[in-house]
Amino acid sequence: MRYIIDTFAWVEYFKGTEIGVKIKDLIESGENVTPTIVLAELKKKFTEWNRIDFDKKLLFIKSNSEIIPLDEDVAISSGEIRATIDIAGIGLADCILIAMSRLYDLKVLTGDPHFKDLDEGEYLGGDNGF
Repeated sequence: MRYIIDTFAWVEYFKGTEIGVKIKDLIESGENVTPTIVLAELKKKFTEWNRIDFDKKLLFIKSNSEIIPLDEDVAISSGEIRATIDIAGIGLADCILIAMSRLYDLKVLTGDPHFKDLDEGEYLGGDNGF
C-alpha cells in the first residue's frame, strides 16, 4: 500500500513524536506521495512557528516522497466530494486528499479525525492541532 503523507504526519515525523517514530520507516521508504496542498499547509505552519528550516525539510520531503500536484481531475473530484460528503466541518483540502486517494489508489496517513471512519484514511490518532 502506498500512502499520501498529510500535513499532520509530516509534522509528527519532523517533531520526532511517538507517532512520528511509528511512521518513520514508512516515510523514509520513499514509497509515498505528498500533495502540493500539503506543502502549502506545511509552509504555513513553519511560518507561524517562526521556523527557518522549511527549505531543508522540503528537500527531505522531495527526496523521500513523490510530489503530486493538484490537477484538473483531482480538482473536479474534490469539489464534488466537498459538496456531497456528510462529514461536519471537513475542508476542501481534506477533500483534495480524499480525491487523490480514490483516483490514485492511495491511503491518507493522518491524525485528522475527519478521516477516522473513512476507507481512504489510515487514522494515526493524536492531537491534530499539531
